[in-house]
Amino acid sequence: MAVTTEKTLKKQLTTSNMFNDRIRTTNFNELSTQELVELSFNLKPSQAAELLESIDVLTDLKNVRTKFSSNKELQFEASFELSKRILQFGVKKEKITSSYGLAQHLIQETRDLEQEHFILITLNTKNQIIRRRTLFIGTLNQSIAHPRDIFREAIRDNAAQIIIAHNHPSGDPTPSEADSVFTSRLTEICELIGIQMLDHLILGESTYYSYAEN
Repeated sequence: MAVTTEKTLKKQLTTSNMFNDRIRTTNFNELSTQELVELSFNLKPSQAAELLESIDVLTDLKNVRTKFSSNKELQFEASFELSKRILQFGVKKEKITSSYGLAQHLIQETRDLEQEHFILITLNTKNQIIRRRTLFIGTLNQSIAHPRDIFREAIRDNAAQIIIAHNHPSGDPTPSEADSVFTSRLTEICELIGIQMLDHLILGESTYYSYAEN
């Protein structure tokens, strides 16, 4: 039994060393998809092949529930989130230079939405985006946003500044009284906890309203 265990351990160590050597010497753009999956998640060839056979398109990898350990599932999730952010913002962090430029970009994304979407953008001290996410999806004329949830995410990102935005499906970006009250409330909380709120953008069909500009 002891001899068998020793042989198994040596085999595992040899495989691990081969894996590490391969990572250091591989030209990744020449690898097959299966080999990339093997290296990305430290899978055996048979495991990677089985995983790829279980999906129809590569994007399904994000949602696949494998038979592997929970640590590998977390590794999948972390890798996909990082890849998504690289594709979304580029290797260099995207920098916000004006409310106008940001609003034009967001209008294109939200102009056809039939419900209000509340967007939180967290930034560092250099106005570079840390993360952007849709926090809430509401009704035709209301997004249910709570300051507690907004600041929990901002603190989690270690943000120095935030920008919030939401769309008006009617196409008219004129702020409602509720929008103004909510903005004032958030601004006060920002001052208390030391996070600067740069702007609240209301997005219409082709125009926008900026609290910072008005």
